[in-house]
Amino acid sequence: MAKMTEQELMNLKEEIDNAKAKVSELTGKQKYLKKELLGWHCKSMEEAVDKLENMSMEMKELTDQIDKRIRAIREQYDVL
Repeated sequence: MAKMTEQELMNLKEEIDNAKAKVSELTGKQKYLKKELLGWHCKSMEEAVDKLENMSMEMKELTDQIDKRIRAIREQYDVL
Protein backbone atom coordinates (compact mmCIF):
# COMPACT_ATOMS: atom_id res chain seq x y z
CA MET A 1 0.00 0.00 0.00
CA ALA A 2 1.32 3.42 -0.96
CA LYS A 3 1.98 6.01 1.71
CA MET A 4 -0.59 8.74 2.04
CA THR A 5 0.40 12.37 2.10
CA GLU A 6 -0.43 14.53 5.06
CA GLN A 7 -3.13 16.30 3.00
CA GLU A 8 -4.70 12.98 1.98
CA LEU A 9 -4.77 11.92 5.62
CA MET A 10 -6.39 15.22 6.61
CA ASN A 11 -9.00 14.81 3.86
CA LEU A 12 -9.68 11.25 4.99
CA LYS A 13 -10.02 12.40 8.61
CA GLU A 14 -12.50 15.08 7.51
CA GLU A 15 -14.55 12.51 5.56
CA ILE A 16 -14.61 10.20 8.58
CA ASP A 17 -15.67 13.04 10.89
CA ASN A 18 -18.44 14.03 8.45
CA ALA A 19 -19.61 10.41 8.25
CA LYS A 20 -19.69 10.16 12.06
CA ALA A 21 -21.74 13.36 12.28
CA LYS A 22 -24.18 12.04 9.65
CA VAL A 23 -24.55 8.72 11.50
CA SER A 24 -25.25 10.61 14.71
CA GLU A 25 -27.83 12.81 12.98
CA LEU A 26 -29.60 9.83 11.38
CA THR A 27 -29.57 7.92 14.68
CA GLY A 28 -31.27 10.89 16.35
CA LYS A 29 -33.89 11.06 13.60
CA GLN A 30 -34.51 7.34 13.91
CA LYS A 31 -35.07 7.63 17.67
CA TYR A 32 -37.44 10.56 17.13
CA LEU A 33 -39.45 8.69 14.49
CA LYS A 34 -39.68 5.59 16.67
CA LYS A 35 -40.98 7.76 19.50
CA GLU A 36 -43.56 9.29 17.13
CA LEU A 37 -44.68 5.81 16.05
CA LEU A 38 -45.23 4.85 19.67
CA GLY A 39 -47.34 7.98 20.08
CA TRP A 40 -49.59 6.58 17.34
CA HIS A 41 -49.53 3.23 19.19
CA CYS A 42 -47.62 1.63 16.30
CA LYS A 43 -44.67 -0.69 16.59
CA SER A 44 -43.53 -0.47 12.98
CA MET A 45 -43.71 1.76 9.94
CA GLU A 46 -45.96 -0.78 8.21
CA GLU A 47 -48.40 -0.60 11.11
CA ALA A 48 -48.38 3.21 10.91
CA VAL A 49 -49.06 3.11 7.15
CA ASP A 50 -51.99 0.72 7.68
CA LYS A 51 -53.38 2.95 10.41
CA LEU A 52 -53.03 6.03 8.19
CA GLU A 53 -54.82 4.28 5.32
CA ASN A 54 -57.67 3.29 7.64
CA MET A 55 -57.91 6.82 9.00
CA SER A 56 -57.98 8.21 5.45
CA MET A 57 -60.84 5.87 4.51
CA GLU A 58 -62.76 6.84 7.65
CA MET A 59 -62.21 10.53 6.90
CA LYS A 60 -63.50 10.08 3.33
CA GLU A 61 -66.60 8.27 4.62
CA LEU A 62 -67.28 11.04 7.15
CA THR A 63 -66.75 13.72 4.50
CA ASP A 64 -69.17 11.94 2.19
CA GLN A 65 -71.77 11.74 4.99
CA ILE A 66 -71.37 15.43 5.79
CA ASP A 67 -71.69 16.39 2.12
CA LYS A 68 -74.82 14.25 1.81
CA ARG A 69 -76.40 15.90 4.86
CA ILE A 70 -75.51 19.38 3.60
CA ARG A 71 -77.19 18.61 0.25
CA ALA A 72 -80.28 17.32 2.07
CA ILE A 73 -80.50 20.48 4.20
CA ARG A 74 -80.08 22.68 1.13
CA GLU A 75 -82.85 20.81 -0.67
CA GLN A 76 -85.15 20.85 2.35
CA TYR A 77 -84.74 24.57 2.97
CA ASP A 78 -84.19 25.57 -0.65
CA VAL A 79 -80.81 27.08 0.15
CA LEU A 80 -77.95 27.41 -2.32
